[in-house]
Amino acid sequence: MSSTIHLKVVTPDKSFYSGDVKMFVIETTEGEIGILNDHEPLVTPVSIGHLWIDIDGADDVKNAACNKGFLTINDNVATIVVDSAEWKETIDIQRAKEAKERAEKRLGKKDDNIDTLRAQTALKRSINRTRISKI
Repeated sequence: MSSTIHLKVVTPDKSFYSGDVKMFVIETTEGEIGILNDHEPLVTPVSIGHLWIDIDGADDVKNAACNKGFLTINDNVATIVVDSAEWKETIDIQRAKEAKERAEKRLGKKDDNIDTLRAQTALKRSINRTRISKI
């Protein structure tokens, strides 16, 4: 029996990650969930947050910032489909700070034409990217 689960992370424009892993942890709308091999079938929404991948149970750990999407598990294959994903090492911290400032500025305006949900989501994404970059 294998002690790994096959993980695929897919965004609209690319296959972000594909490989066998010891375990992974992702943030869902109900909180963090850790997944090991032979997990029961599952479909759950993923929230803006952290994806932590333990490749082999040693020091080979990868961290990524993910945006919302879905996680499905079936037959020891986990597929995460998200709007976007970014490895910790590739996060542009300055860009994340600028996005945060823009979102806060939009949310601070008293204007009926402001798309509040969009600005709140942009703020959450920028805060998440900054948080993940410091892990």
